[in-house]
Amino acid sequence: MHRKRYTEAEKRAALARLHENSGNVRLTSAETGVSPRTLRTWAQRQQSAPAPPVESEPVEARLRDLLMDNILRLADSLEATIDDAPLNQRASALAQLIDRLLKLAHKLPDEQRQHVLRMEYVDPDGSVHPSPPWARERSEG
Repeated sequence: MHRKRYTEAEKRAALARLHENSGNVRLTSAETGVSPRTLRTWAQRQQSAPAPPVESEPVEARLRDLLMDNILRLADSLEATIDDAPLNQRASALAQLIDRLLKLAHKLPDEQRQHVLRMEYVDPDGSVHPSPPWARERSEG
């Protein structure tokens, strides 16, 4: 199979679109024509690239940002590995990262606590819900 080569401009545009789509890989893939796997690889490489440290930021704030990046990357990977056996391990890791993020938030000064963490569940039809399908099924029944 022939692998398509993308220019740096195409890659930057696709990653910008992925950011505009709040990390929704499927939607961005449909819009750009770049495969979901390629988008995930690019996004992971971009996130793992070392960012220059900002000296005016407290260590806790930088740690919070790193944790948030890991949480978002892990949350995105859940969808890609939903059919794989280690899903429970990924979900557990995500829960632990969120727990650490919440504990860290209490150590930050009040002006640093402006971020809101909102979990959304996207169904296969593209609809967005505040709870997972199994929780909605119980509440409807």
